[in-house]
Amino acid sequence: MSAINRYLKDICRNFDTVRDIEFIRSNRTLDVFLKSRTEAGLSIPTKHKILTKEDLEKTAAYLQSMKTLQLYYEKQHGT
Repeated sequence: MSAINRYLKDICRNFDTVRDIEFIRSNRTLDVFLKSRTEAGLSIPTKHKILTKEDLEKTAAYLQSMKTLQLYYEKQHGT
Protein backbone atom coordinates (compact mmCIF):
# COMPACT_ATOMS: atom_id res chain seq x y z
CA MET A 1 0.00 0.00 0.00
CA SER A 2 2.85 2.37 0.71
CA ALA A 3 4.16 2.10 -2.84
CA ILE A 4 0.73 2.94 -4.23
CA ASN A 5 0.48 5.82 -1.81
CA ARG A 6 3.87 7.21 -2.88
CA TYR A 7 2.88 6.95 -6.53
CA LEU A 8 -0.39 8.77 -5.95
CA LYS A 9 1.45 11.50 -4.07
CA ASP A 10 3.97 11.81 -6.92
CA ILE A 11 1.17 12.39 -9.44
CA CYS A 12 -0.50 14.94 -7.12
CA ARG A 13 -3.53 12.93 -6.01
CA ASN A 14 -4.94 14.29 -2.77
CA PHE A 15 -5.63 11.18 -0.71
CA ASP A 16 -3.66 8.77 1.43
CA THR A 17 -4.22 5.02 1.00
CA VAL A 18 -2.44 4.33 4.29
CA ARG A 19 -3.84 6.91 6.73
CA ASP A 20 -7.20 8.10 5.36
CA ILE A 21 -10.14 6.77 7.35
CA GLU A 22 -11.66 5.18 4.24
CA PHE A 23 -8.64 2.86 3.90
CA ILE A 24 -7.72 2.04 7.50
CA ARG A 25 -10.18 -0.84 7.98
CA SER A 26 -9.34 -2.38 4.60
CA ASN A 27 -5.62 -2.15 5.30
CA ARG A 28 -6.02 -3.85 8.67
CA THR A 29 -8.06 -6.63 7.09
CA LEU A 30 -5.43 -7.11 4.40
CA ASP A 31 -2.63 -7.16 7.00
CA VAL A 32 -4.40 -9.85 9.07
CA PHE A 33 -5.13 -11.92 5.97
CA LEU A 34 -1.52 -11.75 4.74
CA LYS A 35 -0.13 -12.52 8.19
CA SER A 36 -2.35 -15.59 8.57
CA ARG A 37 -1.37 -16.86 5.09
CA THR A 38 2.32 -16.35 5.88
CA GLU A 39 2.04 -18.11 9.24
CA ALA A 40 0.24 -21.03 7.59
CA GLY A 41 3.04 -21.31 5.03
CA LEU A 42 0.68 -20.51 2.16
CA SER A 43 2.30 -17.24 1.23
CA ILE A 44 5.90 -16.16 0.99
CA PRO A 45 6.49 -12.42 1.20
CA THR A 46 8.28 -10.95 -1.79
CA LYS A 47 10.26 -7.79 -2.19
CA HIS A 48 9.70 -5.79 -5.32
CA LYS A 49 12.10 -3.29 -6.75
CA ILE A 50 11.33 0.33 -6.04
CA LEU A 51 9.99 2.23 -9.03
CA THR A 52 12.43 4.76 -10.34
CA LYS A 53 11.52 8.33 -11.17
CA GLU A 54 11.86 7.37 -14.84
CA ASP A 55 9.34 4.52 -14.38
CA LEU A 56 6.90 6.90 -12.71
CA GLU A 57 7.32 9.44 -15.50
CA LYS A 58 6.67 6.76 -18.13
CA THR A 59 3.55 5.64 -16.28
CA ALA A 60 2.30 9.20 -15.92
CA ALA A 61 2.93 9.86 -19.64
CA TYR A 62 1.06 6.69 -20.58
CA LEU A 63 -1.90 7.55 -18.38
CA GLN A 64 -1.97 11.08 -19.77
CA SER A 65 -1.93 9.73 -23.34
CA MET A 66 -4.86 7.42 -22.50
CA LYS A 67 -6.77 10.41 -21.12
CA THR A 68 -6.00 12.39 -24.27
CA LEU A 69 -7.08 9.45 -26.43
CA GLN A 70 -10.32 9.12 -24.47
CA LEU A 71 -11.07 12.84 -24.85
CA TYR A 72 -10.40 12.61 -28.61
CA TYR A 73 -12.68 9.57 -28.90
CA GLU A 74 -15.46 11.29 -26.96
CA LYS A 75 -15.16 14.38 -29.14
CA GLN A 76 -15.31 12.31 -32.33
CA HIS A 77 -18.27 10.21 -31.17
CA GLY A 78 -20.18 12.88 -29.28
CA THR A 79 -20.18 11.04 -25.96
